[in-house]
Amino acid sequence: MGSVVSAGGSVVSVASLVKRYGRTAALRGVSMEVSVGDRLVVVGPNGSGKSTLIKVIVGLTPPTSGVVRVLGHDPLRMPSRVRASLGYLPEKTSVPGGFRVEDYVAYFAECRGCSEGEFIELLGLRRYARSRIRTLSQGFKRRVMLAAALACWPKLIVLDEPYSNVDVGTRAAIDDALSNAPRGVTMVVTTHIEPGFGDYRLAVMMGGRLAELRESVRRGYVILECVDGEVVRTNDMVRATELIRSGRCVLKDAGREGIYEIFRRVAGTARFSSS
Repeated sequence: MGSVVSAGGSVVSVASLVKRYGRTAALRGVSMEVSVGDRLVVVGPNGSGKSTLIKVIVGLTPPTSGVVRVLGHDPLRMPSRVRASLGYLPEKTSVPGGFRVEDYVAYFAECRGCSEGEFIELLGLRRYARSRIRTLSQGFKRRVMLAAALACWPKLIVLDEPYSNVDVGTRAAIDDALSNAPRGVTMVVTTHIEPGFGDYRLAVMMGGRLAELRESVRRGYVILECVDGEVVRTNDMVRATELIRSGRCVLKDAGREGIYEIFRRVAGTARFSSS
């Protein structure tokens, strides 16, 4: 079994984590350390265990076995200690539609001791500040949720598929917002689309197992060459994986150092160690 380890003060510590739903194992002995200021991006196809890992970290579901510590606390036994310094964006967009944008973000900002204005501006929400959330598009609802998660820049930001079902403009707004995170803010992000918010540590998840690939990764694309002569340039890891597995396309150009290993693993041409 691979593990993700980082030097420095630990913000998230997971050891031998197992999560089962009946006979199905969603997590199979995951171990990792995320240190102060780390930006850890976990990639992998749907069903690989990414969202389950996030739910265990933020205390939404108990592990079957293993140890989880977030900011030095057990997120299930001491949830208030963890949540006071945690900004969390769930995978599904769900936000009370009756609230005005500014009021919803202000609630989280006031709980953490700052003003909502900076974070409304950060996500490009100023013109919608007095709008009811239910009147917004899916992408802008996602921005509102992220503004609430980032309010006052908590010590730990955990984002589960932040780019899910959003338009190109919202994706760019999310990347810009995360690029503004102060030094020392720690992030754990799951995604199947490569983020564009600067350097980060990268891990890939497959079949409930986690393995480190690179300590530092910069934004880039991959180029696939397909049997019908089509050339595909993409940073959507799920799409690229499906094309490679189908036999329709092969990886032609990594675009940058490190991406080749990602697709070798995710596409199944390299296996995780069982040890």
